[in-house]
Amino acid sequence: MKRIILSLAVAAMTATASAQPEPGTFSVIPRVGVAIANISNETFVYDGNSLGSGKYREGLSAGADLQYQATDMLALSLGVAYARQGCKYKDSDLSTANPGSYTGYSNVRNNLDYLNVPLMGHLYFAPGLSLNAGVQMGFLLHSSLAFDMADVTINKDGSYTYTSQAEHVENSSTDLNKKVDFSIPVGVSFEYANVVVDFRYNIGLTKIYKSVLNDINSRNKVFALTVGYKLDL
Repeated sequence: MKRIILSLAVAAMTATASAQPEPGTFSVIPRVGVAIANISNETFVYDGNSLGSGKYREGLSAGADLQYQATDMLALSLGVAYARQGCKYKDSDLSTANPGSYTGYSNVRNNLDYLNVPLMGHLYFAPGLSLNAGVQMGFLLHSSLAFDMADVTINKDGSYTYTSQAEHVENSSTDLNKKVDFSIPVGVSFEYANVVVDFRYNIGLTKIYKSVLNDINSRNKVFALTVGYKLDL
């Protein structure tokens, strides 16, 4: 049994190593996955109503990398990827509010769509395993604040009366956002049979708002998990 397990392990490592391109070759890696994003020091305030700080939200991440295998242990890549970033907020909590008229908010999303261009270095410390780090420039494509809102009255007996139907609101504008965002992506990748699983965290360097709001130190914080397929050129 031990010999069988050892043989399988050696075969797996050999297959993994053989899938790694030879030095001096190029590969294209289409990839798709999820971006789990938040914004630091961000709060939701609308018409004097606050829902507190931003929370992590999920969004699509998809793109492709061009990778050059410089040596057996080092590769360089240049990528282009769309990512939906931003954050979400908790729904309005009126459970402890006094009787009166209020506006309730739900499904609140701060949507920031970027076209990201990462330049990465990949250090292979074991067959198929690499540590990755680099720099990334993100170009803002679209920005919107979307939520559902409804007017509600809390009666003296604690019951609720909705005085308006829920309305979906989406304010789209990039006037307050910087158009370019810089970050440092760091992470790890695992490659097997040309399949590449990549996990990285983007450390935001740029305040996302323009100078009129520059005292707000809000920066993107993004985890990304993607799966790609390496096509040798």
